[in-house]
Amino acid sequence: RERSGRPSEEFTGHGTTLMLRHIPRKHTARDVIVGLEQKVARSGFDFVHVPWDRKATNNMGFAFVNFVNAEIARATWIVMEGTPWPGDTRGCSIKVSYADVQGLAANLTRYGEAGRIPDLIHCPVVFFNGEEVPFLVALQHLQEAQACNARLTTHGRMPVDAPAL
Repeated sequence: RERSGRPSEEFTGHGTTLMLRHIPRKHTARDVIVGLEQKVARSGFDFVHVPWDRKATNNMGFAFVNFVNAEIARATWIVMEGTPWPGDTRGCSIKVSYADVQGLAANLTRYGEAGRIPDLIHCPVVFFNGEEVPFLVALQHLQEAQACNARLTTHGRMPVDAPAL
């Protein structure tokens, strides 16, 4: 479930994926990335998805961002919660919560399932060490790592990390 509001001192959450609400409705993932970069280095996050309402030709007012570790996610939460989106004059404050789907692999899997890949204009944006990687390439690397792990596990060996993108 999502946790709304500022992280409490007793909550040490290990989540890395945040949901940012009250994103300006005309913003694309690229616009969200520009806003994020005012708060955190690009190397601090590796996945940005802004769900798009195709019927209304704008986003749905929120974004999902996966950070490379829980500390960066928490720090970003603290600096963004309750502040206006950079350059937004509507007077809306950003609301931050932990997303239900956590981690880069889980998010790639979710958006890469058959029939779920958004059109290439509005598909998630993926980064590796701050460099953009095409979504379908990132998904292919994940699937290769999962297949390799499945083979290793069936032969009694330890799974390996995903290959570098």
